[in-house]
Amino acid sequence: DAPIDERTPMLVDMICEQIKRVMGLDESDTINPNQPLQELGLDSLMAVELRNILCALIGKQLPATLMFKYPTVSSLSTFLIQDMFPEEAAEEAQQEEQAAADAQAQQDEDENDQLDDLSDDELAAMLAAELGEDDED
Repeated sequence: DAPIDERTPMLVDMICEQIKRVMGLDESDTINPNQPLQELGLDSLMAVELRNILCALIGKQLPATLMFKYPTVSSLSTFLIQDMFPEEAAEEAQQEEQAAADAQAQQDEDENDQLDDLSDDELAAMLAAELGEDDED
């Protein structure tokens, strides 16, 4: 029910709490979301226990290889968000693609504007240099 922009931080916090519990870490310990959990001492039994807890929390069966495919809190939370909210993940990916396409179009327009400002001699020199580089490749 949380707003989209609050889901990932909430999920990261929840995952970290469960990791601390499973691994017997102190509640005041901080976990770097990008650090592989095996570096913290997560073993295969702990990975199974953590996976089972996450299954219970989200009410969904998760793959047995979960902790090995997604070895950090960050990668795990990204997977879980995409798994729980596939429509929103697809929409977000589409928005990112559109933003990238818009940025490329703007860059192309800027380059064309720069070329428009060049004289015929400068354009001919650029073309000759480009063709000369292609011949060498």
